[in-house]
Order: sequence, then C-alpha cells, then structure tokens
Amino acid sequence: MCLTSTATSHPAIQPAMPPVLLSAALLDAVQAALPLPPADAPLAWQHPSRPQLIETIAAYHPSDLLQAHLAAQIVTIRLVAEDTRWRSSAPALPRPRASSLRRMTARLTRTAAMLEHTLRRQQSIAAQPDSVPSTDAFDPAAPIAPARPAQDQSPRTQPGEP
Repeated sequence: MCLTSTATSHPAIQPAMPPVLLSAALLDAVQAALPLPPADAPLAWQHPSRPQLIETIAAYHPSDLLQAHLAAQIVTIRLVAEDTRWRSSAPALPRPRASSLRRMTARLTRTAAMLEHTLRRQQSIAAQPDSVPSTDAFDPAAPIAPARPAQDQSPRTQPGEP
C-alpha cells in the first residue's frame, strides 16, 4: 500500500495560479464593517491596518474573486468576534449583557469556521483538473437580478387521479 497521495494539494498549485488583486472596495468594506474601538481601548484592541488586512486575506490563498470575497468575510467575522469578546470582558458591563456578548462571539466564531470550510471546499473544487476555470470578470458593483423560482410545467391533476 502506498502511503503517498496522488491528489494535488492546493498549496502545491498555488504558485501556478495568477495572483488575485484585492479591490479597494473590498478592503473598504472590510474596514467599514469593523466597529470602532472605545477611546480608552488598549493598543491590542486597535484594528489592523490596510496592509495587515491584505496579508490576512492573502493567507487564505484565494485563487479568484469569489474566494477573495469569502476570505474577506472570514476575516471580517473573526475581527468582529474578537471585538465582541473584548467588549464582553468590560468590568462595568452587566452580567446578562456580558453573557449575551459571549454567546454572540461563539456564534460568530462558528460562522467563520463554516465559511472557512466553504472556502476550502471551493479551493479543492478549483484544484481538480476537470473543474471549469473560474473567471475574474465578477463585478461586485453590478446589480444582482433576483432569482425566480422555476415554474412547474407538468399538467395539474386532481387528488385521487393517477
């Protein structure tokens, strides 16, 4: 039995992929989603700078714009969860409010983990040799048409009819 795997891992093919340029609008959206820290907040509570955000998003190795958006959402949710955890440890905060913030932190952390799983799945699909290459023609500012449910084209029958 061979112990080596024949499946190509995503980091192995990452250098062959063209770099994904993160748009300024995406980075602005991440920064806008972060709550402002209190005025007397310690230095550890300050939000990351733009180069740090780029580095953090790039650490997820996005290979197209969809993956870049997923990585940005993961980073945003993780930063908001961290901010919520800091706020829940304020000494003057009432106990019920602190408990509520801690539950919210746990939910945000679970959401980020689910998004990471989705991103990894997208990356494994993109790494398969028979997958359709994605296009970087995605325009985040373009309006999205609402999805319409498919209409049933089968003839209607009365209950009890075959």
